[in-house]
Amino acid sequence: MYLPREDWPKVQAAASQHDQVSLENAIVECRWDKHVGTGGRWRFMRFRWDKPNANFVDVAKNVQQSIRDGVSKEELIKWAVDIKAGWRKRHPK
Repeated sequence: MYLPREDWPKVQAAASQHDQVSLENAIVECRWDKHVGTGGRWRFMRFRWDKPNANFVDVAKNVQQSIRDGVSKEELIKWAVDIKAGWRKRHPK
């Protein structure tokens, strides 16, 4: 995970809200920043105090591959009807 100097106060503030003294083994949520380095890097978003265990390494690798593969605006528009129908099926009125 890439943590630029300007993000450090955000990390400290988030940890202090939960009386977290040690950040060792803390679970964090990251986002992919394609503008860092030559191919992009993970950046801190927030702590996941609600999770007792981190995702398995294969989950992180699959997410990274999905980011590389990408989805175009046209593909999302094409799938929008099915996505909406699936949501409605899971959340009936």
